[in-house]
Amino acid sequence: DTTVKKLISTILPHAEENILPSPFPQDIHLITHIKGVELECPNPYFVTENKPSSLISYLLSSASYQEYLTSEEEDEHFVLEVSDLTTKFYCCSYFTKEFHQLRKLIFPNGEKNFVHSLADCSRWEAMGGKSGLLFYKTRDDRFVLKQMSRFEYQSFLEFAPHYFQYLHQSIQSGAKTLLGKIVGVFKIGFKNSATGTGMNMEFLIMENLFFDKEVTKSYDLKGSVRNRLITEGESQSGQVLLDENLVRVSCE
Repeated sequence: DTTVKKLISTILPHAEENILPSPFPQDIHLITHIKGVELECPNPYFVTENKPSSLISYLLSSASYQEYLTSEEEDEHFVLEVSDLTTKFYCCSYFTKEFHQLRKLIFPNGEKNFVHSLADCSRWEAMGGKSGLLFYKTRDDRFVLKQMSRFEYQSFLEFAPHYFQYLHQSIQSGAKTLLGKIVGVFKIGFKNSATGTGMNMEFLIMENLFFDKEVTKSYDLKGSVRNRLITEGESQSGQVLLDENLVRVSCE
């Protein structure tokens, strides 16, 4: 019997060899578990660590999200926790149903294209900003993701009801507004146990007002003329001008 057992042990693979290595890079993930429960058939959407919109796209396309929208859940915010073999992800959608209704007004063709746009994004080195916060743009150039500071995040939680009320009234009445449309606010977090990488940030998503437009000059206006002038350079493509630059052009 001992000889037979030894023979069988040399033929059969060891337990640790049964786990096939992932064919994807370590920062690209095929989600296999939702809230700790293994999926029988994983959603064929990949989540990429350096593309935060990909996790938001996954959340918006998940069955759990659709169930939440049709439920009578009183919690204003929807949370989705997912994982694969090495990485745990956390995504919270703030004011989920309110933003869903707002997007239905803004995007009459439905949310499908919005979700598709968020599937891929890249870092955007926006010129003119001094906050040090991160910006991303979706690959199709339709939407911008902006990292929110703690103050911006807390402020939005307080004035969000007024924001939704104002935009609903503006859209339904056909009144024009200069207010940029925020179409979603999310908290994203992950921890990769294999590489040690992680993230924990709040993002807002807004329309890219420059999409499909030729912009010759753009200004970052704060309503002040103190330290609000930069030297214009003809060779600097995408240069963002300031308040005093606009004042000088207006006086010419």
